[in-house]
Amino acid sequence: MPIRRFIVVFLFFAAALGAIFAYRVYKAERQLAASAIGGLRTFRAGIEDAQALQFENAQAKFLSVGSSTPSFPSAVGGPIRSFDGAVRALGEVFGNAGGAYRDFRELSLRAANLLGTLQKLQISWPAYVFRGDKNGDLIPTLRSLRDDLTSVGELGNRLAGYGRVFGGFAPADPDDYLALQAEVNRAKRLLDVLLPWLESDTDRHLAVFFSNSAEIRPAGGFLGSYAEVTIRHGSVSDITVRDINEPDRLFIKNIVPPGPLQALVRRWRAADANWFIDFPSSAVKTLEFMEGSALYASSGISFDGALAVSPRVIEDLLDATGPLVLPKAKVTLTSKNFLAVIQEEVQAARAARASNPKNILSEAAPELIDRISSDAASSVKLFEFLQSWIAKKDVLVFFREPEFQSFAVAYGASGETFVPAVTWNGDYLAIVNANIGGGKSDRFMKETVTLQSQVGSDGVVTNHVAFARAHEGRGEAWWYAVPNESYLKIFVPLGTRLQGVSGIWQRTVVPKVKYEKEGYAIDPDVQAIEATAAEVPGQPGVTAFKESGKIAFAAWTKVSPGATTTVVFDYMHRLLDPPAPDRTYEVVIDKQPGTNRRYRLEINAPVGFRWRENGLAVFEKDYAPDDMPGRITLTLTFERAL
Repeated sequence: MPIRRFIVVFLFFAAALGAIFAYRVYKAERQLAASAIGGLRTFRAGIEDAQALQFENAQAKFLSVGSSTPSFPSAVGGPIRSFDGAVRALGEVFGNAGGAYRDFRELSLRAANLLGTLQKLQISWPAYVFRGDKNGDLIPTLRSLRDDLTSVGELGNRLAGYGRVFGGFAPADPDDYLALQAEVNRAKRLLDVLLPWLESDTDRHLAVFFSNSAEIRPAGGFLGSYAEVTIRHGSVSDITVRDINEPDRLFIKNIVPPGPLQALVRRWRAADANWFIDFPSSAVKTLEFMEGSALYASSGISFDGALAVSPRVIEDLLDATGPLVLPKAKVTLTSKNFLAVIQEEVQAARAARASNPKNILSEAAPELIDRISSDAASSVKLFEFLQSWIAKKDVLVFFREPEFQSFAVAYGASGETFVPAVTWNGDYLAIVNANIGGGKSDRFMKETVTLQSQVGSDGVVTNHVAFARAHEGRGEAWWYAVPNESYLKIFVPLGTRLQGVSGIWQRTVVPKVKYEKEGYAIDPDVQAIEATAAEVPGQPGVTAFKESGKIAFAAWTKVSPGATTTVVFDYMHRLLDPPAPDRTYEVVIDKQPGTNRRYRLEINAPVGFRWRENGLAVFEKDYAPDDMPGRITLTLTFERAL
């Protein structure tokens, strides 16, 4: 019958059409999958290059992805016309997927454009900042950067949406886009605030502290010198290098110093305000004292922020630019002799009662800046150094503008201490020294921290910390060859109980002033910490107090030239959750800025467990001084031993 034959032909034709459609989809899906995976790998490699500040390499990868990724419709063969509602739905899905790939390609091209702008800034920023933005390029360049970030953000939002709808069909996991999106949004918020900040007619003031790690203090070295930097319309209009004694001499307030500092000074001033383990807290206090000095108060100058740089930063810059000849001081500074020469010149100037013992820094600073701003290779090298400086806490940043500070915190440049979450399950350690009366002897201290930790099956962690300190300054200049006298604080989790201490120095501090009788003011931040202080029962010479959300055990140490002293702390605390298979355990160690210590870690799993990460009952790690990051974070996983 004709109708029967028609039905057979129709079904045969429908089956053939379905087979052709399925074959096209199969081939297209395989082609797209291979293309998407390859493009995504290149895209991720580009992100890694960008994070390493290799902008040119990253730009090339993004351009490659943007020009080669095919759209889905071209692979399938144009819009699909189906005879079935289900096939129409599939066509809609595949059409949207094609949009996702087009957006992925556009995202890559936008990212490449963005990196081109960053590359321009990478090369030209010293000229913009230090030589004046003569052509007016800086603000337009930053605006272009913000526009590219806006486009990247919008495309990222769309791609994340595709991922949520189509699951694994989008060119990447939605979490990848969300992570990238967070970075893009953070950078855009920064530029939204930075542009009007730079365009303002108001002078901006920054203090750049030169932290002298030869005299260590809690958040880095002693802040004996600083550069007062004035910024106008995005460029540095003035740099004045000062001795910290300049504002201190004109600071008339009488404030009680923290207890240990009373062994050295009569009143608290900016020179000794770098007292807190948390750099923003130290920066705020130092700027507060400086602004209270008539040097700045008389003209109403306030500081927008502060940067602290270690000697390593200057040494790296000299390594990049080459030796710096200073005719007035009659010296040549190199990356090898910088700290020693500066210290020697300052000591000689003080012995001669010079009015400004830091004149050598005043001469060196503009010469070094001129080298950096006139040499494109040095500018690029500086970007490469920057990542290392931040990672190792050689550069610390504080801004009063919340958005600027939030950006610094996000990238680990703020010097804030680790703050555990409420549900955190782990161990924490920070060893912090304050050189009080020990000259510049820290330059010749060789230190090793050994942590032996035993996690119990009941969740109790027992720790043995040995802090070995060798003084190698015998025979050196007198300011190095004095006994190293330090106030030592070991920061551990709240709830920790100290079991034993050895190797400490029993020192009695006698205040130089009867503070209450003389009417000295009490600093509220110091008072809040010292109000929690108490002697540790059975451990003479050890005080316990709370600071930065941790328990700190504090004691004095003293090491003579040529001698080695080992301070030992034994303590225990209980985890929030006891060990269990697949449960993670985190060990966090904050490095004290300016220190150059070796760290040796031995983390023992409970009986019947091992660590998944190495398949052993003991996890060991050794960090050489030059390899020690600003923060160690080890995430270990409990696993039943076989």
